[in-house]
Amino acid sequence: MKKSIQLLMLIILLSCSSEDAPEILTTTIVHSVTVRLPETSGSRTIYSDFDFEDLDSFITNSSKITDVKVNSLSYKFKNLTGNSEVDMYSYRIYVNGRMIEEVSDPISLIQAVRQGTVFKIESDSLFDDVATHILINPVVVVRSSGWVQSDESPANFDIEVTIGVTATF
Repeated sequence: MKKSIQLLMLIILLSCSSEDAPEILTTTIVHSVTVRLPETSGSRTIYSDFDFEDLDSFITNSSKITDVKVNSLSYKFKNLTGNSEVDMYSYRIYVNGRMIEEVSDPISLIQAVRQGTVFKIESDSLFDDVATHILINPVVVVRSSGWVQSDESPANFDIEVTIGVTATF
């Protein structure tokens, strides 16, 4: 009897196809937008830049994803070239059309770049919105806009957004 039960269990296990089990992938999507600032000659100016990439560039077979969960979301400023004395008076950062950050206190861009400051976003509802947008439209769009001043000369910098995701296929 014991052998019959073991044989039955083995048959059940073998008959279950591994194709029925969902494949789960946990990965990190890293995408940047390059901001190009003109020389502002003593006045503030508005900037607005964006960049996008197909999700397939980050996750192979992204068209087969059935569910996405965003586990983490952060951004940092990188690669400041040109004028190092850029003042950012306010800025907004968007991922797939959803504002993930709005800052209205001035920051020193060079200080944030030199320190490698990572700004973490902690909002489950925001994570859910970004995940939903990724499922609906499999692209990653990073956009930023804000008020800046770059008096000495033009400047360029990157805003790098990092999204930790778990995808189910």
